Amino acid sequence: MLKRATVVFLWALLLVPAGVEILGFRSAHLLSQEIWSPQGLHHLGRYSILFAVATLPVAIVFRRYLLAEMVAVIVIGSAIAVGPVAPLSVLAFIFSATVLGRLVLGRTLEARLAFMAGLALWIVALTVTARLPIHYAVVYWSALLLPLLLSWPETRRLASEWLELFRPHPITWPETLSLLLFSFVLVAHWLIVLKPEASTDALATHLAIPMSMARYHVFNFDFRRYVWALTPLGTDLCYSVLFILGGEYAARLMNFALLTATATLIVAGSSRIASRAIALFVAALFISTPIVQLVTGSLFVENFVAAVCLAGVVALWRYRETRATNYLLLAAVLLGTAISLKLAAFAVVMIAIPFLFVPPPKPRLALAAASVLITIGSIPYAIAWRRSGNPIFPYANSRFHSPYVDDELVDARFHPPLSLSTPARLTINTHDYYEGQDGTFGFQYLLLLPLTLAYVVAGRSFIGRSAAVVGIGGAFIIALTQPNARYFYALLPFLTLAGAAVLSWIESNNKALFGASMIAAVSSAAANIYFLPASNYHHRDFYSSPLFKASGRREYLETTVPVREVVAFLNRTFPGETVFYAEGSQIAGLEAPVYRNAWHDYAFMNQVYACKTPRELYVLLQGLGVRHMIVDDYATDRHPPLARIIASCAKPEYRLGNFLVFKFSACEPAD
Repeated sequence: MLKRATVVFLWALLLVPAGVEILGFRSAHLLSQEIWSPQGLHHLGRYSILFAVATLPVAIVFRRYLLAEMVAVIVIGSAIAVGPVAPLSVLAFIFSATVLGRLVLGRTLEARLAFMAGLALWIVALTVTARLPIHYAVVYWSALLLPLLLSWPETRRLASEWLELFRPHPITWPETLSLLLFSFVLVAHWLIVLKPEASTDALATHLAIPMSMARYHVFNFDFRRYVWALTPLGTDLCYSVLFILGGEYAARLMNFALLTATATLIVAGSSRIASRAIALFVAALFISTPIVQLVTGSLFVENFVAAVCLAGVVALWRYRETRATNYLLLAAVLLGTAISLKLAAFAVVMIAIPFLFVPPPKPRLALAAASVLITIGSIPYAIAWRRSGNPIFPYANSRFHSPYVDDELVDARFHPPLSLSTPARLTINTHDYYEGQDGTFGFQYLLLLPLTLAYVVAGRSFIGRSAAVVGIGGAFIIALTQPNARYFYALLPFLTLAGAAVLSWIESNNKALFGASMIAAVSSAAANIYFLPASNYHHRDFYSSPLFKASGRREYLETTVPVREVVAFLNRTFPGETVFYAEGSQIAGLEAPVYRNAWHDYAFMNQVYACKTPRELYVLLQGLGVRHMIVDDYATDRHPPLARIIASCAKPEYRLGNFLVFKFSACEPAD
């Protein structure tokens, strides 16, 4: 038992951040923000009632089947909503990748780590072969089938493990309550995933790449026209596989699957240091974080990075316990893949490897693991260096000068300085760190941060302490270098695992403090759920209506992301005719040549702004063979020559929402 002074100190570590959050709610007027639309609140209430009706009878009478019900609802519901091909493609990929992981890195790997291993091997292969014209559905299906045939006994074994999900599982009432919360939030995210892609980033890059790969069967983006073409694109290439196999919703469901994989890794890791009820509860806390809806409801890369980072550290924990070589090699593959997906993952690697390699492996084994990690992690950066002269093109060009970029490309919007107030500011004034609204980073991280720091000093679980060190240390590096809220995302699972250790530690030492901690944590989960749509601007109405109907998805496209219908109009009416996108880069699916007046098309944007008169700009566009223009009515601060060109030489052809298509006509624009 803890001493009285220690208990008082721990109470203060809980109450102080709770008080900061309560005061922050009032001072920042968090509840006065527009979070849900009236339709969204109606949908949320309706969903809550339907969820209760569907799950509470099962929880009361047949609670051993609760997990099976959740799995069945998601799989069958996906097939009903978007057709069977998309969910079956995702399941086939996961199944094959799991067998592949065991085939290459050891048959003893638990399924969740084997899947991450297979996924990493796929990402490496895709990164190396992206520029070869081999990306056809028949090639992918053959690649998925091959490991199943090479390891038929393992295939049968994994099929048996999957069937276990639908068999009854003993579960206590505390576990049932935690699983209900987990299921409520996870299914809510799934309903968002069943909507069409709408985010600007995805329509400019993360969906544009899969759609192009499906059309041309090769990665053919020229980095001189698409500055992101040499950035780490392993996640987008993986989306391309699923898109080619099962369409847009297969890619979106794959992103959802990676969120689920991260959550299951959290449950498995937390179960080793806390009760299963706490493990399920902290996993529910993690997925309730509003920023999770942002990266899961759109084709961002963060779920992939977080899952691979966490799996890599879990593999290091297994190696430390077993000293089995395959776990060390698995960790090297996974952490190398994480770096190849996003440079920010280096923050995890920098903290995890020195902390977990105690005692260190034998020199030859350590050298082999380091070689694997460095080789895999460096692949996209080596390609970028060879092609452009800058390994992290187009960034840090003053250090790694590339002749293809003249300026230092920096997003100056989100660079608040690191200070003692950073955790509170990130929690309350979240708009300082990314495009989302305030209160969307998750309230539990600040709430448990002081107790987590205390646990690093006084806790006994190595897993809990190392998770805390990786989470806090990595977050410090990100806050110091690139303090964008999305870049912290890969650290959140580690902070969540540390939270499980903290709650278990408190539970075993002081029941009153544990009860207060749980009340505060449950309140954080409730606040998170309410703030879910504040992390983005696409899901204030929650799910599309009517649910599971194509008509609901069409209406969502027309009202929320009309540019996709504009692209469809151009493909249908003027196939192959060159397009000028006056403001923006949302080109996913556009089949004609396109020039974009945006930083993604850096060289061309500079050409546009170099034109000082409408006549100069007209000559430039005419010389490129531009026939049509996409114009966003909401655009402000338009380049004056461009505004004159639109007024003088553009004839309206189509309009939907704020987007217009103009015919670029022959004329003599006045200067």
